[in-house]
Amino acid sequence: MRGILVAVLISSLYAIGYVLFNGIDGVYDLFGLGLVVGGGEALAAALATSGGVFAIWFGAGHVVQSTEAGESDVVEERRIYRPPLLGLGGLLFVLTGYLLFQGDSGSFIEDLSVRDCFQTPAEVEVASVEIVSCEDPHDEEVFAVKQLDHAADEPYPGLLALDESSFNTCVYDFQKFVGVPYEDSILDIFWFSPTPESWEEQDRLVVCSVIRVDFQRSRGTAEGLRQ
Repeated sequence: MRGILVAVLISSLYAIGYVLFNGIDGVYDLFGLGLVVGGGEALAAALATSGGVFAIWFGAGHVVQSTEAGESDVVEERRIYRPPLLGLGGLLFVLTGYLLFQGDSGSFIEDLSVRDCFQTPAEVEVASVEIVSCEDPHDEEVFAVKQLDHAADEPYPGLLALDESSFNTCVYDFQKFVGVPYEDSILDIFWFSPTPESWEEQDRLVVCSVIRVDFQRSRGTAEGLRQ
């Protein structure tokens, strides 16, 4: 039992340090389990886990008592349980589960779909983003998921050429989604395109999203906005 608690505590401390070092605004899959959560949920879950470990540790502590039996002492180890601390530990672990599964607010780029709304990540190269409801304030909304028209064995074209190709791929679907030509809209086009490394692995995926030209957050979908 003690070994399990130590392992859980070390893992939660690692998660706390990882999130604090990489930024609370990020989105993480801390242990490669496919459970992508925002930095805030990950940090809160790690703190709750740490608190739960300490509560259970102290709640199931033990004392050593000595009693005399003839000429020798008999040492008896008796474990004393403290139900309030055990209950607190259990509640904190329940909170951890809730934060991880209900707070599963992230999505890998390749898993994004049309009408997914998300917050703009701070990093240039990202693997995942924070998904939010389109009814809540959000930065961007996916309006197209396309494959670039480049052969699998074609060399990486360079950032500028890839940006041009990505834009041309996205703008084709912009009017169908928003309802007005790109040139007449209050929305701009952003996109996620392959990195040089993923290009070598035959990644040709481009995810197109709309964002306000004044970079203010939107409420509601941009589909059929006609602005």
